[in-house]
Amino acid sequence: MNHRKRLLAAFAALVLSGAVWYGWQWVTAPQYDSSKTVSYSFVLRNASNRVLEHAEFRTYLPVRQTAAQACCERVEVSQPYTLESDDLGNQVLRFGFDRMPPYGVKLIRVTAQLRMNSQPNKFWRFLPDRYLQPEPLIESDHPAVQAAAANLLAGEPAQTLRGIYDWVVNNVRDIGYVRDERGALYALQQRQGDCTENAYLFTALARANSVPARAVAGYVLDDNGLLRAAAYHEWAEFDDGGIWRIADPQKRNYDDRYSSYVGMRLVDNRPDATFKFSRYQFNGEGLEVDME
Repeated sequence: MNHRKRLLAAFAALVLSGAVWYGWQWVTAPQYDSSKTVSYSFVLRNASNRVLEHAEFRTYLPVRQTAAQACCERVEVSQPYTLESDDLGNQVLRFGFDRMPPYGVKLIRVTAQLRMNSQPNKFWRFLPDRYLQPEPLIESDHPAVQAAAANLLAGEPAQTLRGIYDWVVNNVRDIGYVRDERGALYALQQRQGDCTENAYLFTALARANSVPARAVAGYVLDDNGLLRAAAYHEWAEFDDGGIWRIADPQKRNYDDRYSSYVGMRLVDNRPDATFKFSRYQFNGEGLEVDME
């Protein structure tokens, strides 16, 4: 009986701590110590003098869950939509409009309240094998990337990752926004790029050293606010025993400022990826879109 009571007490303690049963073990449920409200909007225009019979538009809702973010406590969208998702946790709002009049305009505004945490939560584990593989623009299997990664390999994974971060910071020149993504190999060989190339190169070098890593796209803001196109950003995250930690060479941030990073997309460049667009995607003859 005493043994049974001890088991029940232990079970109750786990439940009260927020632990959950996952993969044949107890894992502490994610914790959040703050919230953040973000909003963003788009203007869709039929730029032609003809009725646009059908138009489609898709954009991201913040990622369902990252190490320090959960979406969403509240979502408000100004137009009817359907929600799509993939196995990574990406979420996409899909809109359809029939018979847009000549020069007609549609406004889409999204407001989302997120739960945030100042430190990364542990996840056990979220597709780590996927984040060890090469993919387009993250060429971790290229001989040049492999050679650079070998030169940065240290005695402990933590030393290796910090060394990769420092090397990218000190050797890749930030040239400002570039419309076309050029990838990790380009950044390594040309020693230049924007935030995307910085993130891709860190990710490729980490993967080449057998550390799961990924690129994340979104925004960096300390408070509630409006997400603007010019502030769109990409950074890297690496797996540290089930914790995804931030490495952002372009903004000189390593394992810090977690509650400022709003993830909109976990980047997946594989040919069979569900979502491969960046901020938004649309189709319709004569349709024009601007993010306000």
